[in-house]
Amino acid sequence: MSSNDPEEGSSLLRSSKPDPSRRWLTVEPVALLYGATYGPFFVSVVPLYIQQTLAEDRNFTRSDDEFNGTCSDNNISTNPDYKIQQEISAETAHWVMISTALVYFPALFISPFCGALGDRIGRKLHLLIPNISILCAISASLIVLYLKVHLAAFVSLSLIVGFGGGYPFMLAGCFAYIADITSGKTRLVRIAIVQATFLGAMGVAQIPVGYIIEFYGVTASFWMFFAMTFCNILYITIPGCLYESLQTKTGPILFKEVFMDAFHLVTNNANSNRTNGLLLILLIYFITDIMQLSQAGTQIFVIYGIGPPFCWSSVTESFFSFAFLIAGTLGLLIGTKLFSLCLANFWILQIAYGFALLNYILAALAPTTAIFILGAVIGGLRAMDLPVLNTILSTTVSPSEQGVAFAVQSSVTCLGNFVSPLILNPIYSATVATQPSLVFYIMASLCIVLIILSWLWKFCTNMRSNEDVEDS
Repeated sequence: MSSNDPEEGSSLLRSSKPDPSRRWLTVEPVALLYGATYGPFFVSVVPLYIQQTLAEDRNFTRSDDEFNGTCSDNNISTNPDYKIQQEISAETAHWVMISTALVYFPALFISPFCGALGDRIGRKLHLLIPNISILCAISASLIVLYLKVHLAAFVSLSLIVGFGGGYPFMLAGCFAYIADITSGKTRLVRIAIVQATFLGAMGVAQIPVGYIIEFYGVTASFWMFFAMTFCNILYITIPGCLYESLQTKTGPILFKEVFMDAFHLVTNNANSNRTNGLLLILLIYFITDIMQLSQAGTQIFVIYGIGPPFCWSSVTESFFSFAFLIAGTLGLLIGTKLFSLCLANFWILQIAYGFALLNYILAALAPTTAIFILGAVIGGLRAMDLPVLNTILSTTVSPSEQGVAFAVQSSVTCLGNFVSPLILNPIYSATVATQPSLVFYIMASLCIVLIILSWLWKFCTNMRSNEDVEDS
């Protein structure tokens, strides 16, 4: 009995078993639970735990007021405690840099291989790998916390998450799954929903995690992460919850072919303008990851806030992270939907980078926490670039290249996440005593670079369109 695919231009052949394209709820729960775990874990808990540990090692007295944080009451440079606070902030940035690098260095090499492998063995295994790795990391972290071993042991556990690809690899699996079962405008909206679900979960989870840490300690938050990740693995594996979007291939899997798929994607000389356009999109991804999508790009706001002059507590930090991520989620959902009705993808990118530029300028100039948070809210439309870039990527490659394309994108994201803390954290550490907001001005300058690169991409796209017209 034959069946027609309800979505024209569907990327890959699907199984005759239940058709996931007919379901409105597919990988969204996976993105929800993973975002609610990964976001608070690395954006909030890791920096806060590192800072608290460093303060305890120096016998530095913390404030008991939940909104005053870890700084002394007299935040002036003549106060002896002020220098200690700056040293703690600088050292926190250093340890966070190591933690982030340990996540994304192995993921940089694992992502393209596993993603290309997903085109052969299906998407569910692709989604399982990052969830299993973070579950192992959380379990090992609980052991470290109970044994109270050296901070280096806690930070080194980030390597386990890296071997699972981290959040870029998980999202790449979600995007490839959506690309398998959708096309056209439907694909843009569904990708935006998945991205918004992930960011929204990261934001909403910040506040309960902040209060859990405040009243029950860091260890309790890890048990919550463990439970959510375990539920995510159950959703992926239990039959009937998440259908496979591909008809898996039979026969032996040649690892050399898997690597060559990723290599040929970016070295195909049959259409030079397509290759140039693809490389430009990947370069835009890379720079965007350094300043906006990277773990370090988000953490630098937290590190800046928990140190002088703002001196946030875990609760204040959780409210900022909530506002920052929820503003991005709403900007992504509402902005993408509205602007896609009247503007091309290129112009949506220009608006997104303009609001990102505004966000960083306001952060650099903010005299109070309220203005700092307001800048994050105003810059919410910065997140519109995410679904637009993913849609451009999926339409640039052929239907059979969806998995490997998003795997290469995941690898580029991992590279950006790896490089980002090596750039941003040392800049902050070196300037924290003189000009701590300098890092935000540098991130703002990267927005200008992105605007220039997007115009170059548009030029390559126009050249490719002209060639297609001449060939026809």
